[in-house]
Amino acid sequence: MIPKAAAMLAVILLSACVGITTEVDLPIPTPADPAGGSIEDLDLDLVDVEIVRVLDGDSVLAIIDGIETDVRLQGINAPERDECLGDESRRRLEQLLHGGPVQIAGTEFDQFDRLLGIITAGGVATNVTLVADGLAIPLAAESPIDQLVLEAEERARTLAIGIWDPLSCGSGPIPDVAVVSVDSNPPGRDEDALDGERVVIRNRSDSPVDLTGWTLRDESTLNRFAFPDGTVLPSGEELEIVVGCEPAADRVTWCNDRPVWNNGGDTALLLDADGRIVDLYRYRDEG
Repeated sequence: MIPKAAAMLAVILLSACVGITTEVDLPIPTPADPAGGSIEDLDLDLVDVEIVRVLDGDSVLAIIDGIETDVRLQGINAPERDECLGDESRRRLEQLLHGGPVQIAGTEFDQFDRLLGIITAGGVATNVTLVADGLAIPLAAESPIDQLVLEAEERARTLAIGIWDPLSCGSGPIPDVAVVSVDSNPPGRDEDALDGERVVIRNRSDSPVDLTGWTLRDESTLNRFAFPDGTVLPSGEELEIVVGCEPAADRVTWCNDRPVWNNGGDTALLLDADGRIVDLYRYRDEG
């Protein structure tokens, strides 16, 4: 079994291009190494499953115990079809599912009534391998494969593959703009504190950065903020993105009518105009 302490998530931003770190210090095999997706050390109740269709990089239609079931791969989020590497993620999952007998473990359902599952093919966890290939990211919510997907993310980032490759969906260097904080739970009722729910980004480069075409989103991809055209962040300066509509200096307003950032944990992703990940900030309520 994986030690509990080893699965703790550190939410300290790195000084690198993408700022999330985990408490792991392990050798980095290539993503093609099946050991990168092994779950042999986890005590999972796996059952045989028939895959009807791959819907995207993190969801499939399957037959489980004779029942057609929508399945969401637990613990990860792959790019949507219209996002950078969305089609590649879906094709990779299809390829993995042809790697041998397919099994699934899972008992929980998400808000869309999809089964949250860990899917293996030939004994390899597809959830983990997609992250190791740079075609998905771990979610903030705890799952049985926490440690495996966090290690896989570190590996993909170190190898600069998939979504971590600056040339995957664009050209040129990615500007050094960091998500430095997420205030997800300001005082008061969430619905009444939208102007206190905020993200702060900082331009750490030596030049101003034009944020036109950039987006900020949560890990569900349901909530997306598009920076207003002409938004320029000067070198060394910070900018707040608040969920509410109250204007102020050094901030832009999302004007959403409901909370965005989950109190119990979430991931803020800053994307440039080409859809490349500029920075990622994952937090989790450790209380």
